[in-house]
Amino acid sequence: VPVTFSSHPMSEDGEIIGVLGVSRDITEAHRLQQEIQEAKENLDIALTSARMGAWKYFVAENRIEGDANTLRLYGLDDVEMTGDIGQWFTYVHPEDAAALGQVMADTMANQRPDYRATFRVVRPDRETLHIMSIGKFQYDAGGKAVMASGLVWDITEIKKIEADLQAAKDVAEEATRLKSDFLANMSHEIRTPMNAIIGMSHLVLKTELNKRQRDYLQKIQQSGQHLLGIINDILD
Repeated sequence: VPVTFSSHPMSEDGEIIGVLGVSRDITEAHRLQQEIQEAKENLDIALTSARMGAWKYFVAENRIEGDANTLRLYGLDDVEMTGDIGQWFTYVHPEDAAALGQVMADTMANQRPDYRATFRVVRPDRETLHIMSIGKFQYDAGGKAVMASGLVWDITEIKKIEADLQAAKDVAEEATRLKSDFLANMSHEIRTPMNAIIGMSHLVLKTELNKRQRDYLQKIQQSGQHLLGIINDILD
């Protein structure tokens, strides 16, 4: 059984005559401490599996603390981080740094509790990651931002899937456009001579013809009209 023990000397007339000892059963406290440690370890496993990390931002000090998962995600395991926000921003993609800073400034200026931003990070090994950062800001009674805490999440694979889907969508739209252009051209190229055949046969039928000639022309006209109907069904 885990216990704590404390002792105090007992004296009388300046002489130590004994020791007073007190022991306390800390089984419950020890159990709670173990549960907290297990919860921390499980959270760390979950964050690592999800490619996420936790951070805290201390506004007055302009300092960011990232946990081990955040450092690992950014590729900063072997980099000595002072916590200065400027040092963190050196790893933000140059094209995204200003927008990220503006999101943070707007969040605090408008005293919004929720913070959310997406940006790119360039790791020391030059790999570029797409990051989503979400968090909560805390304000004092005067409305001044005190600190914020939140998570960063590597969404590089999601961005890649989105890009692939967009590329597939563009290909499908281009294929649809080409099909429409083809059908429009085919409609003109096929219908024009068919209409000419039907029209000319109609005009010839109004002239003097023998029985055999009229029969031939009527068959040509009927076949042409039938074929034109099929073409209209296909192209329209």
